[in-house]
Amino acid sequence: MADKKESKAQMAAATQPTTANRTGSWRFEKPVFVEQIAPCREACPVGEDIPTIMALNDAGAFEEAYRRILLENPFPGICGKLCFHPCEKVCHRRHFDQAVSIRDLENYVSNTARQSRLNIERPQSTRAPKAAVVGGGPAGLSTAYFLACLGYRVTILERNPHLVIYTQARKAPGILLRHLQWEVGQILSLDIDHYLNVRLSRNYIQDFTAEFDVIYISARAKRTVQRLLKNATKDMQTDRVTLPTGAKRTQTVMLSRIRGTDARVIYREPFSAADATDPGKKDADLSKYIVREIAAGKFAAMVIDISFQNAALDSVRQFTSGRLGALSMESYRQR
Repeated sequence: MADKKESKAQMAAATQPTTANRTGSWRFEKPVFVEQIAPCREACPVGEDIPTIMALNDAGAFEEAYRRILLENPFPGICGKLCFHPCEKVCHRRHFDQAVSIRDLENYVSNTARQSRLNIERPQSTRAPKAAVVGGGPAGLSTAYFLACLGYRVTILERNPHLVIYTQARKAPGILLRHLQWEVGQILSLDIDHYLNVRLSRNYIQDFTAEFDVIYISARAKRTVQRLLKNATKDMQTDRVTLPTGAKRTQTVMLSRIRGTDARVIYREPFSAADATDPGKKDADLSKYIVREIAAGKFAAMVIDISFQNAALDSVRQFTSGRLGALSMESYRQR
């Protein structure tokens, strides 16, 4: 006797409306709700939770909206003035009338927070790792901020007599020095030390590994990275990590572990001449440069922390949106 093959019953398909049967309207399939990231949040270079921020703003909860922005972006005042707002280009609202002015909303929330003198909430606990951030630009300050939020003890080392973010951001239209100083002060209030006029020695890696567990080198410190690669290549084990940064862009960071120590060095790649100099004179170029540097610092901090949790770096891409990689995978499942 031949084996009967199992076969699924075919789904009935209606080709005519059911009203002619006089049995009421009915359906054959049930829709399933699939939750996905909103297009505006996916396009945001720093991954802000834009729908929630908009809802809080609509309810008049400006302090809560400000703190919600700070979960993903330490510079709402800068971004509210000069962000190139790729989020608005994919806003669903544009199909009905016009896109929501998300950048203006962020600027209003930031101004309200500054006028109300709101302070950044400090982390509840500080962990053992010490981090050195070489460079006080947008990327360096962003990295320092997120590492401090994760509990690291952070020190910023700047070779200039002032943090270089003041030189870069002040070139942008609409950025006032006192507003910029307030935002930088908010970041430094997280017990972040910073030293100016710092010149690194040729053997700074050996000096740093004795004091710091992490060294972040910003893209502007091109000579520092060249010296690192020249003198310490044989003592480093390096991984290349590629991350999405919103607006259909990616960035590559290099994470090196110094053999014989627990120290880690992270820096950007590739290092072209444009990485080490100021962006073009056009306002649009400056806007994209600064905002993407802020995003780069955020992702660098996440790679550092996930590395310290001894998690596989291949998993980083899964956690690149939303509260700094879900607080680095919830400190790697509460190790």
